[in-house]
Amino acid sequence: MKRWIGSWILTCGALTAPLWTGCTGDTTAPVVDGNSIPSVGDDTSNPSEAGDRNSGESPAELQRTSAADDASAGLVSSATTQREEIGPEELARRQESREAFATLMKTETTPEDWEASHVRLVELGASSVPVLAEKLQSEVPFERETASSLLALLGPLATDAADELAAAMQDSSGYVRANAAAALAQIPGRGDETIAVFAELILASDPQLRRMATTNLAAFGPPAPALVPNLTEALQGNDAEALLSAVELLGRIGPPARTALPRLQQIAFETTDDESLKNAARQAVAQIEAETSEE
Repeated sequence: MKRWIGSWILTCGALTAPLWTGCTGDTTAPVVDGNSIPSVGDDTSNPSEAGDRNSGESPAELQRTSAADDASAGLVSSATTQREEIGPEELARRQESREAFATLMKTETTPEDWEASHVRLVELGASSVPVLAEKLQSEVPFERETASSLLALLGPLATDAADELAAAMQDSSGYVRANAAAALAQIPGRGDETIAVFAELILASDPQLRRMATTNLAAFGPPAPALVPNLTEALQGNDAEALLSAVELLGRIGPPARTALPRLQQIAFETTDDESLKNAARQAVAQIEAETSEE
């Protein structure tokens, strides 16, 4: 079983004002890879095993669900303010969302049932948002990571969870921060709040997080010169996709990225056999030097 985070979006886990390639096969998000679904963290055959390795929790602990959660009034999380009465059909959809999420957390769930439940949560759309927003505050890291990746897949449908997503960008898990930022970036008027998180993740140790960060940043307007130090440091990495995004961003920044020229020139002419990367580096060098000469 794979957990996805997103950059492209990193998803199904994936990520951003990104383009997600979701579990349903749709590409509906602003910053996700269009054709591939990257996995975040361990690629496991069972979601509980991934949670065990990432959170330090035992399988038994991962199965626990809070009685208080199950008994929450109307199954409504803080993501929802009940301005109007919720009808029985919507309550049934939210109950189904809760049950589907619980299936994702059970150690005995088969890969087929896990996938079916994941897809169903996406299909339930806005009806699953209250449950997912609630799980963003779980004490179990795998629950938070799963909830955040699903919210990123939902994109603008996760609007009611915007405040919870903003809070989740401070999570101790880099995967939660990444997915929360990827989700929030797709909500109108909230994208700028995510730039600091993506800037930080440019230097993450996980190459998929670096990829997600640079890809998502590329979906915004002209990159800020303040990103140059992190992007320049990212050029020392060896992940081709993350490097390509960083190179292209530096080219778009133009003259303020002149401190990256030595490394860009190495990539363009010396250190890689990847023609796409070499060509991108040459173009970035030309952009920076040409615009510099015009100053």
